[in-house]
Amino acid sequence: MPKIIFTSRYIKNPASSNAGKLIKYMGTREGVEKLPNGVDNSPATKTQNDLICTALKTVPEAWDYYEMKSYLENKTKSNATEFLNEFLERNADRIYGVKKLVNYYAERPGVEKLGKHGLFSQTDNKINLDEVVDEVSNHNGIVWTHVVSLKREDAERLGYNNANAWKNLIRRNALEIAKAHKIEPSDLQWYGAFHNTTHHPHIHLLVYSKSGQGYLTNNGIESMRSAFGNDIFRNE
Repeated sequence: MPKIIFTSRYIKNPASSNAGKLIKYMGTREGVEKLPNGVDNSPATKTQNDLICTALKTVPEAWDYYEMKSYLENKTKSNATEFLNEFLERNADRIYGVKKLVNYYAERPGVEKLGKHGLFSQTDNKINLDEVVDEVSNHNGIVWTHVVSLKREDAERLGYNNANAWKNLIRRNALEIAKAHKIEPSDLQWYGAFHNTTHHPHIHLLVYSKSGQGYLTNNGIESMRSAFGNDIFRNE
């Protein structure tokens, strides 16, 4: 089966969390060197190399990213930028404060907007971004953050290159998400946003219990990975 990339973490008690402290200077997209249109095969800059070293020290599993392997094979500006972009995407919960995290999901350059922002949830009711930001940042329980992504060729081939496809995927699997997090379906709250990045189109998924209950085990993470993978690749 083609690979689905699934990253899961949690933020405990967001109301008092200092989640934004980690690698603070990388906390804005200005920390990633912008490139003009097209591929820049000139050597990576010192700033890029310094940021990559910091990223790898902070999150050692980043050595296994597809973009890091491409960078090691050819240390160009373009490959460095692709890695740093991917690093920010997968580790946004570590880099940004909880309050800024929701805005990042909803308004990041490249997010597909469904109205004024890119957030979506279980129903088509209008989502007030400011209200969601306050709701999540003042939550007294655990907030789980997941990133689910595909390789570009799989996303294009299977139609997961747009927000609606990902939104429908999550809605179809809402009961599996609730079960994995040990949350009653009626108590489940989730928000998603689709980011159409170059190599790995993906969704950011934020999950929590309205009453502050629930917990997630490795088996629960694997059950979600399996549910999403079986759904996405069901015709193969």
